[in-house]
Amino acid sequence: MAHCAQSPSFILHQVTCQFATGDTLFGPLSLSLERSHCGLVGRNGMGKSRLLRLLAGVDEPSSGHIECFASRAYVAQQHAASAETTLAELLGYGAVFAALQRLEQGQPYDDDIESLDGFWDLPDRLRIAFQDAGLGEFNPLRLAGSLSGGERVKALLCAAFTSGANFLLLDEPTNHLDRPGREWFYRQLDAWQGGALVASHDRELLARMPRILELSPTALRSYGGSYVEYQQQRDAEQQAARAALEHVATERRRTRARQHKEHDDCQRRSAKTLRTVDALNIAFDLASVQAIEAALADFPGAMLVASHDEAFLQGLKLTHALEWHESGWHFSAL
Repeated sequence: MAHCAQSPSFILHQVTCQFATGDTLFGPLSLSLERSHCGLVGRNGMGKSRLLRLLAGVDEPSSGHIECFASRAYVAQQHAASAETTLAELLGYGAVFAALQRLEQGQPYDDDIESLDGFWDLPDRLRIAFQDAGLGEFNPLRLAGSLSGGERVKALLCAAFTSGANFLLLDEPTNHLDRPGREWFYRQLDAWQGGALVASHDRELLARMPRILELSPTALRSYGGSYVEYQQQRDAEQQAARAALEHVATERRRTRARQHKEHDDCQRRSAKTLRTVDALNIAFDLASVQAIEAALADFPGAMLVASHDEAFLQGLKLTHALEWHESGWHFSAL
């Protein structure tokens, strides 16, 4: 199944989806979606169904906007129907078949002919599709409640494939299908020449997709290749991320250890320097004092010198004085 690059079918511009509480489900998302076959994946509760509803035009984004350049057919995950819902109504064609019936009875409304533009052959299309799907004869007046869950899904998929749309939006289409039903769907999708975005947990279905979109709270990322290739890319990314985090943690530990060592060394040097300089000139002869003055004059760091020998202090060429007064310690320039 080959799909050539084409103009985008959808362009998402900073699309955000929020709950009624104001909490954000996902977004902002920005992406250009071409008319190709894509699998949509993400953790449960991430918002895949909501994204499909936004693309289908059923819901509006909380912020941002979506440009749509495709005719689309949407099949939801849930297919509620009342006891009176007919098959035509379930498929979204209740008005079409009502107009066809009025024409057959010779009692058309003024706008019936115009409203049937593009739908004249719809009964034949659905009849062929139903037979191919193993659903028997198509009867628009059949009650939808008489269909099993799997039959209802197949009927909706038949309607989507024969709708004339060029882009399908399908939410978990194989959930209620048995093995023959899934095989039928795989064949139909493989033969489909339009675009398709399919949210699914069906690994076999995702493996047939040439592209995977991954939805997260902050991004919609595109991965070229099947689901297996997507998993390989994600595993490689996660390993790289873990390695990067471990590298950062290791460097942080090394930095902290170095800082602690430098601090301890500084404390030891400071303590040693203070002890050495405190009354350093007591009981030394003149030559020794001069030698000490010369050594301290070349000291590159800070010194705190306690001494009563003014000549000794002047020889060190100190820059500041720390003196005690009744009001407290005073620090001043010399």
